Order: sequence, then C-alpha cells, then structure tokens
Amino acid sequence: MEDVLRFSGGRRKDVVEVLEMVVTGLMFVFVLTIIFKSWARPTAPRAGHSRDPEVAVDRPIEGARVMIWGPTLFVAIFAVFVATRMAYENVQEFPDFLAYGLLLAAGIELVLYLCVTRVFVGPVLETFIQRSEGTYNEELEAFYVREYQRFSRIPLVLAGVFAPAAEGHPVVRVSHSFAADFDDPNLVSTAGLLPVMGLAEEAGLHELVADRLTVAGPAGSNAAAKVPALVAGMVAGADSITDLGLLRHGGMSRLFSGLRAPTTLGTHLRAYTFGHVRQLDAVASRLLANLADRVPGLVAGADQVAYLDVDDTIRETHGYAKQGTGYGYSGVRGLNAQLATLSTPSAAPVIAATRLRRGAAASAHGAARLIAEALATAKKAGATGTITVRADSAYYNRDVVAAAQAGGAHFSITARMDPAVTAAISRIPEQEWVGIEYPHAIFDEEEGRWISDAEVAEVPYTAFTSRRKAEHVTARLIVRRVRRLNPATAPAGQDELLAAHRHHAVFTDSPLAMIEAESSHRDHAVVEQVIADLKAGPLAHMPSGVFTANAAWLVCAAMAFNLTRAAGVIASRRHGRARAATIRAQLIQVPARIANHARRWRLHLPTRWPWQTAWENLFRRAHETATAIA
Repeated sequence: MEDVLRFSGGRRKDVVEVLEMVVTGLMFVFVLTIIFKSWARPTAPRAGHSRDPEVAVDRPIEGARVMIWGPTLFVAIFAVFVATRMAYENVQEFPDFLAYGLLLAAGIELVLYLCVTRVFVGPVLETFIQRSEGTYNEELEAFYVREYQRFSRIPLVLAGVFAPAAEGHPVVRVSHSFAADFDDPNLVSTAGLLPVMGLAEEAGLHELVADRLTVAGPAGSNAAAKVPALVAGMVAGADSITDLGLLRHGGMSRLFSGLRAPTTLGTHLRAYTFGHVRQLDAVASRLLANLADRVPGLVAGADQVAYLDVDDTIRETHGYAKQGTGYGYSGVRGLNAQLATLSTPSAAPVIAATRLRRGAAASAHGAARLIAEALATAKKAGATGTITVRADSAYYNRDVVAAAQAGGAHFSITARMDPAVTAAISRIPEQEWVGIEYPHAIFDEEEGRWISDAEVAEVPYTAFTSRRKAEHVTARLIVRRVRRLNPATAPAGQDELLAAHRHHAVFTDSPLAMIEAESSHRDHAVVEQVIADLKAGPLAHMPSGVFTANAAWLVCAAMAFNLTRAAGVIASRRHGRARAATIRAQLIQVPARIANHARRWRLHLPTRWPWQTAWENLFRRAHETATAIA
C-alpha cells in the first residue's frame, strides 16, 4: 500500500483535487436533497398515508429524526475531506483551510441557534410558519430544540426546520414511550355534562320527579336524585346500568352532588311498576314543554307547521330471562319500543312520547293512545299551528286516524295496497299523472335501484268501508308511481295496468297541494333517524330482566335525547340538527381538569378544541342561568 501511495507530488496533487471535487459534489447533492425533502410536495401518497389537508398538517417526528441525522453524514464527509488534506498536503497549508471551516461552522451554529430558539427576527420566522397555512407544529419545534441540545455542532438549519408540511407523510405516530397512571382526582372526561344538566335543572327535572314520581320503599327513596343521575349517564354515553359508573370517575363528585352507584340506580329501576312508568311519562312530557319554553329554537316554527311521526322498532334481546320478549314482525326476538317524535320544517325532531311493549305486539297496538298523549305534549311545547300525524302502512287503521282527528291534527298515512286501494288507483286517468323530479336521487328498496323521477296523481277515496258508516273516512289518496325496470317483479294479484309501475299510496287530509303533500309525507323517514340515534346510544341494550325497569329506561332515554337536542340548539346551528352521537362527541365528552383559583372552581379544557365556540355558547348559557337563579 505504501508503494502505491508513494507517487510523485504532481500525482498526489491530482488525486487531492479529484477527492476535493468528489467531496464537494457529494455535499452539493446532499444540500439539494435536503432542500427538496423539505419543500417538495409529492403527487401521490404512499400506501397507508394520508393526503387529507386536515390530517396531514404536521411533519412527522420520524421524518424530523431523519433530517436531524442527515447533517451528521455531512459532517462525516467533511471530516474525511479534512483528513485527506492533512494526509496529502503540506501541513503548513492546512491551518488556513481549518480556519475557514471553523468560521463557516460558527456561522451555521449562530443561525441555527437563532432559528431553533425562536428569537430570529419575526418576519422570516412568520413567513415559514404562514407558508404551512397554520400547520406549524409546536411539538416538532420542541423536538428540534431537544435534538439541538444533544447535537449542538450539527448544522440543523440545512434540514429545513420550519419547512411546511408535506402531503403523503405518516401523521399519527407515537414518538415517545410513556407510562400511564390513573391517579389524578381532578380530571373529568365529560365536562359538557355540566352545562347540559344545568339546563335540565333549569327546566325543573328534579322538581318534576319529586312531585310526580312516588316509588315506594327504600329503592324509591330520593328519586329526585336517582332519575337525573340516570338521565345524566345516558347523556354522557351510558347504554347499560353498569356504564352509569362513569358518573363517579375523577372529579365528577366536585361537579355534581348526589351521585349514586350503578347498583343503587339499578335497584331503583327494578322497583318500578306500570303506574310508576306512567308517572315518569308525565315527567318527560312536562320536561319537553319546559325545554321548549326555555330554548325557543328547539321546536322552531311549531306555531305554524309541525309534524308528529309515529313508528316502532324491535330492540333485540338475548336469553329467556327478560320479561316480555318475543318474536315480532321482523322475526327478531326482543322488545318493541314505540315512539312519537315532534319536528318542524326548520327544527330537528324531539321525542314527544314513548311506550315499551312486548316483543310480539303489533305495530299499531296502543298507537291511538300514544298519538293522543303526544299531541297533548306537542301543544304544551308550543305546537299551536297545523299538526300532521305521519305514519307508515302498519298504522293504516281507523283508530289511528280517529286519534289524530280527535286531537285536532291532520293525518298522512301510507295506505296498504289492498284491493280497494288498487281499484281506486286503476281509476286514475293516464292524463292525470304529473311528472316530478327529485332534487336528490333516492334508493328504492323494492326495486333495488336509485330513482330520480316519478309521477304523482290523486283521487278522492273513502277508507275503512268495512266498518259502520259513521266510521268511514273520506279524504285524498295521493299516489306516487315509479316505472318498474322488470314488470315481472310485480307482486302477485296486481292487474296488468299496475304491473308496469310500482305504486306508493298515501291516505291524507293534508291541506297542502298534491306534490307538496306527497313530498311532506316522505319526510316521515326522519323518525328512523331518531330510532337509530337511540339504538346507537341508551337503547343499545335493554339493560334489565324486569319489563317495567326497561320501560322506565326507555322514558329516561327519551329525556336524555331531548336534553341533548336542546344542548345542540343552544351551542350552534349545526349542532342543532346534528346526530346525538355527534353532539355527545363534540360537546359532552370533552376532557377537563378541575382547579380552584381564588376560591372559585374552574375547568381547564384542551387547547385548540375544534368546537370550542359551540361549547362556550352552551356553557355560557348554563352559567348565566345558574347566576340568575342564585
């Protein structure tokens, strides 16, 4: 090796120059790579990475670590270059080069210090931050500061410390190892429950329970504390008796008094009889009326037009220990929950009445009484204008129509396609059909396809002619028809005239024009959303084996739903029509730390909470009300 290295001085000089060019080229390429990595925006994300601008906003810590260690390679190449100069050049010529190198390193170090410690002159730093469109990451900056302290002689400024976020990078990574302890008594996970239950107190929930509910024995004692606890647990997300234990975690005892154990609340529910459930129905009715009085937007426009939608659902149960379970119309074993919702064209639905029935009950069983009670509740809540009762074909009977008329309401009920209705449709002249187009395509389950147009016609019709003449009802039969793609799929028994179309008939005495009345009836599907919200929340289970306990649970679920809806209306216009799960996630299940400053309790909530303004609107309303009451 020594013989190989002992070549002429000119040859040594050539080798050194070549090495200098190679090293210089490597450093140049490295710097360009750093700049490209910092500023380039890839055209397509890699698998498993997000391009969502709301998600891919922070440069990942792993990427930062690579950018930190990248300059280390720069220093290593620089060291090799220095060693080469020392080996093949006159040592006397080296100090000048070393001085220039140290001066360059000192300059880089100064710029790095000013950037990382954020004392750099404002406009430059702000430009870098603004170029990322508000996605500046304080956690990433702290990471760079820590790495700077560890490698204080590495020129991190070349790594693009404040480069904007690039799409296509992994964004959810655990950057450190952590330990976890459940040891903080001042934390709560449902800070939004405080203003919601303040709203319930303002609406008189505690007083209503104390005045109306008379459950006997030790299990029924202090019902004015137990029923609100049940409702509060459901508002917070509990869907079983055991889940009510979430009311007792962390600092909840500082926010609420009179909290009870889940076992105590379960014992209270099992002490109910049918009469006690009816008393609880009265509490729920008056609570809705009080909420509507205190939150005007809850049933906005009810003094002009309101709709009462009636429907039922099977809540599946398992095992044979639950009382009242059976196989209903859906073929599922469970309990049947019937409910009536109140809505307006500008307000989302609230629950006006509920009834739990045995699983094998027919849909329309007891519907007349439920409608009568719901109409009374609706009027107490401010529905003084035109009310229309809407229902599907399962409720097409004389008793339901009579209950609506007796309560001073119109009716709009899907008619069953029996021979009398089929004959009435056959008599409609072809020229009477009016074409309509839907603003949005709707899915036809029977046809299994999306439809965007149909035809509508109407004909006078007298229903329930099998009953005595005094009980006949004459009104409008509004029919919508959609052409079948395959006429062979027409149900057996339909004549040839009806085979080419699928018909949907509505029996109504609505004062609206034909097309408006038909469109209004289709909005009956809003009740399905309420049922879905309940099944995704407190009605995920029927928690007890005792039928009356489950019936009381259903009534409490209705009160929790109405309170959640009222809270959403107060918070913002968007939350006023949002699903219950959305309101729960954004306004109620908000973590907070309880602190005491100057003998005043204060909640410290997360910074940058996306729905801070809506939460503050809700909290401010509850705080102002509490101050006024005090």
